[in-house]
Amino acid sequence: MSDTSFATAAAKVFLERHPSYIVGSHNATRMAKAILRLVDSEGADPASVSTYEQAFQDCLQELELREPEQPKSVEEMSGEELSMLPPDKQDRLPTHIFLKLAEFELRQRSRKPALPEECAMFKPLFEGEDVAFSAKNLEIVREWMDSRQLGYTDGNFRLAIIACEEQLEPSDEVLESMSADEYRKSVVEPSFRQRRAAQSKSENSKPLGVATVQYLHSS
Repeated sequence: MSDTSFATAAAKVFLERHPSYIVGSHNATRMAKAILRLVDSEGADPASVSTYEQAFQDCLQELELREPEQPKSVEEMSGEELSMLPPDKQDRLPTHIFLKLAEFELRQRSRKPALPEECAMFKPLFEGEDVAFSAKNLEIVREWMDSRQLGYTDGNFRLAIIACEEQLEPSDEVLESMSADEYRKSVVEPSFRQRRAAQSKSENSKPLGVATVQYLHSS
């Protein structure tokens, strides 16, 4: 077997099975030499996988490893990546990064409404008041009406929307018309404050010993 180009191509295919090593000309050339030596000098079968495995082992010390991927810092993470962090790590995020996470979660909630079909008829009422017809908004409005034993009529829905306006998420049209500064002040920061307050309340409700131990371990 004296076909160097074939041996080099075969080496590259074999190296692809080993992601720790670079699939490049340096590694392929060294492995091809080992393959040719086994076939030409030792009579190894060029069609046998074991020949390539042996060649790989023979030149292992000469092969270049890939640089290990460095984990991203929270500064480099997208909102989606931040949302996949464990809750305890999310709780320790710096304020400006936590705001980024809050903004991502807000947008995700507005994109994935889970709404009862029987309430679809009230969508124009929400949009007419510049609030999103979302699962969260619908729940707030319905709870307000239920607590006052009000029927689900157009008038009562409109009354509830106006009464709960400060708690409701704005519509997509309103969000799109906002500048970045307006969006942060009116949407992201209020959500951030609510989440931080909820976390603080949760911490304060724990026995003193538990909170103290958690603080010491996080310091």
